[in-house]
Amino acid sequence: MASLPRVTASRAVLAASGITALVATAASAAGLVTYSAVSKHFQIPGSSSPSPPPSSSSSSSSPSAPFTVTSYPASATAPASFTRSRTVTDIINHAGHRITQDSRTVEVRAPKGGCLSISNSSSSSSKSALSDEEILARFVRAFFGGVVFAPEGVVLRALGRRMAWFSKVPTSSAALEIWSKHDLSLTHLPPVSSILFGAFQVLDAYIADEHHQSQRAGISDMVTTRREQADTAGSTNNRGEKEERTQQPGAAESYVDIGFGSDGSWFAGTHRFTVSRYSGGAASTSGDARASGGRPADGARKGDEIDDHDHDEAEAHDVLKISFHGMTCNPRVDRPENALEWFMFRFHRVYADLLFRESVAVVLRHLEERAVAMKVK
Repeated sequence: MASLPRVTASRAVLAASGITALVATAASAAGLVTYSAVSKHFQIPGSSSPSPPPSSSSSSSSPSAPFTVTSYPASATAPASFTRSRTVTDIINHAGHRITQDSRTVEVRAPKGGCLSISNSSSSSSKSALSDEEILARFVRAFFGGVVFAPEGVVLRALGRRMAWFSKVPTSSAALEIWSKHDLSLTHLPPVSSILFGAFQVLDAYIADEHHQSQRAGISDMVTTRREQADTAGSTNNRGEKEERTQQPGAAESYVDIGFGSDGSWFAGTHRFTVSRYSGGAASTSGDARASGGRPADGARKGDEIDDHDHDEAEAHDVLKISFHGMTCNPRVDRPENALEWFMFRFHRVYADLLFRESVAVVLRHLEERAVAMKVK
């Protein structure tokens, strides 16, 4: 088939980008209405009330819950490991224009050896625990297959058009076109370059758990290639600054980047969903939470004395951190937001908070089911 003239193709991309922005804004409103009607759907396992709003930091647990969940306030800034990543600087915003960013995080804490443990052994308990990729896969499926996204999904399926275009993302024979949540795996992420609902594209993915990474089949070889390139000494971003590695030394963070819009239009951005694990006590606070002023509600109060027994008990926990970072920009023109863009980006941030809350709730419910299954064994 003959290719479109460059001018026609450019106009098509701009039109598609405009449609994407309008769909996202309209779906945000529909998602808010849908959320208010199904608030029980977001109840955290073991909690007697729905999960707290993104603007407040709190923890929830109950005697029946196998873990404690700490929700931190949403932040208007995202970690440098994301904003300086190759996805942002090379694919989305290679012109180096100003960006808007946001971040939200929850931490899940459970006793060591429980539902959060991942080891290299072949024991039954290890097999029962969810790997990083499984958690991300379930998060992605809940994000694009839940009740909040449902109105947007209906509109995108009705349009039936591809609206996500990035010039620096090569085509891949392994890429998929996904139009239904049933096409999203519960155990593996979609291959890099895959298109979701016509408006989103998988741009990068990384699984920190090396044991599981050697067995996984869902990610294309482009991930390894990008990681090797990112490790090249002296690499710089498009602003001439030394680029910070996406994967910080010593950090065990798995992630998937899903872009939207087009780098040839006035609207583009990406979501990064991350999973990381560490051992810590009851008062552990993530870097993201500290940046936004959040702290666990059940943390030690100032002036309290913690004896050695309490400290040892607090340290005997596995901690799972789930984060959702986002950024948007105008790839064509570097200028302050106009009134319409300001409204759209802020309104879309509320929409993202609800999508995050629903996705986390789905993951937590499955973690609780796994914990029960492990106890039965």
